[in-house]
Amino acid sequence: MPAWNAERYLAEAVESMLMQTLDETELIVVDNGSTDSTLDMLRAYAQHYPNVTVLHTENDGPASAR
Repeated sequence: MPAWNAERYLAEAVESMLMQTLDETELIVVDNGSTDSTLDMLRAYAQHYPNVTVLHTENDGPASAR
């Protein structure tokens, strides 16, 4: 999932995935150079949930993040 300055909707999106009933679910989120607290929020989720992986890139747009 690409994310850029997504702090407003990030918790809802990540927690929706975490509530899925499928086994072996993994969420890979690419922070695309956010300037808000998106990256900090993602890192907090990754610390608590081993199935959440966070990558950080410079802002090259959503296609690059995907």
